[in-house]
Amino acid sequence: MKKRSLVILMVIVSITMFMVSCKESSTDPVVNEFDTLLNYMNDNGMTITDLTTDWIITSDATLEAEIANYYVMDIRTGDTNANGVVDYIDGHVPGAVASSYSTIVTDAEACGGKPIIVVCYTGQTASHAVMALRLSGFSDAKVLKWGMSSWHSDFDSWTANT
Repeated sequence: MKKRSLVILMVIVSITMFMVSCKESSTDPVVNEFDTLLNYMNDNGMTITDLTTDWIITSDATLEAEIANYYVMDIRTGDTNANGVVDYIDGHVPGAVASSYSTIVTDAEACGGKPIIVVCYTGQTASHAVMALRLSGFSDAKVLKWGMSSWHSDFDSWTANT
């Protein structure tokens, strides 16, 4: 019985050694995600210089006259004024479409090839949205400098806070 147990033990050890020794040892290549992203952005014209060139538009008489040539996206839709009225309903750039920060990229697909202007209260949130659009392929997206504060005095939120 001892011999039989010893033989079984030796067979098990031999099989185990055979299986372990045949294991292919390979290591996955080390991937530097930053370098991968940097190379992708450089190869596709998305350097910081490319993204921030001509990305701000100011509100003036020329823009007001040509506003129909732009696809204006108002991302103030989730915000309300002191009376609880959604500000897009309370007033917006003529022809502007209501959008939101979370859906701006998919909403921009309806631009029909027009250059995009993104509008918020002060221009700060819109600048983040414009970068998201530019990184998503909408290279002509622009932020309205100073936001709705520059469009109409009824929406001026800068003067009282400076």
